[in-house]
Amino acid sequence: MEKLSIKVNIANRVYPLNIEAQEEEMIREAGRQVNENIRNLEQTYSVEDKQDLLAMAALYFANKCLILEDRNNLLKGEIAKEVLQMDNELSKVLGLV
Repeated sequence: MEKLSIKVNIANRVYPLNIEAQEEEMIREAGRQVNENIRNLEQTYSVEDKQDLLAMAALYFANKCLILEDRNNLLKGEIAKEVLQMDNELSKVLGLV
């Protein structure tokens, strides 16, 4: 894997990162989304302390992640049920049950 050194600006601070080359686009997009979220929070809540804004942005993205994990687990359960049902039906058709 090819390593790449990039700099990402978050909340007017530059962070040097060593990443895999194929991760660059997603890392830069993630930085863009964090900065956009910080700007929105700054305007909505009139908060100027960058540390508070970063904490609020972290909470926002952690909550989004938990929601997606919940949905993913729900879908996994639904898929498992459907696979089990298809397996049972297939077993009946093949005379295994």
